[in-house]
Amino acid sequence: MSVLDCFKQASRRLLAQDQNSLFTGSDPFQLKMQAIITEAALDIAQQHDWMALTKQCTLTTDGSPGLLPVSWTRR
Repeated sequence: MSVLDCFKQASRRLLAQDQNSLFTGSDPFQLKMQAIITEAALDIAQQHDWMALTKQCTLTTDGSPGLLPVSWTRR
């Protein structure tokens, strides 16, 4: 789930309306959500040792998509 997906769900539940953009408007709800999301992202970044999650490796490819190590996943 992306930040935009969370924002859309929150706007549907709290405002009973669909909003498709989070960072392009100056609506008070958008500005408040931007502040909340930024604060949450900073909290997450400070609470975890992200460098411990890095792993050096060499990727040799022919440019074809999908040639990442088996141990690497993106969620």
